[in-house]
Amino acid sequence: MVRPTGHGISVLRSLNSTRCENPFCRACIVQARFEGRGSMAAEKLRVLAFDTVQLDDGDWDGPHPQGEFLTYTSKHAAASIKVTKLGKTVLDADFGAKKTVLIDDDVIHIPEGIGGEI
Repeated sequence: MVRPTGHGISVLRSLNSTRCENPFCRACIVQARFEGRGSMAAEKLRVLAFDTVQLDDGDWDGPHPQGEFLTYTSKHAAASIKVTKLGKTVLDADFGAKKTVLIDDDVIHIPEGIGGEI
């Protein structure tokens, strides 16, 4: 059951557990660490706004229109991609084979399986 609390955050109460819907709630971050789940800050971003995207020649197949998206699929392991925003590199990584990147205007959707730059 969802009930508003005094501080304006909805709280989910079920089976004697309380979980806040705000991902920045300090109590939930502490509870997650205590339960061994880690913090959301440790997760890698998979949707990024960008100014430039550099895909290494020969590594990616595309662009292929798919609705509102342009898609690129990695041809082999270690397909390199570099994403910049405001002159700073926000992602410089390699992907395995058959991973698909979706681009919608100035937003890129990154697949799971980000590796380090080789």
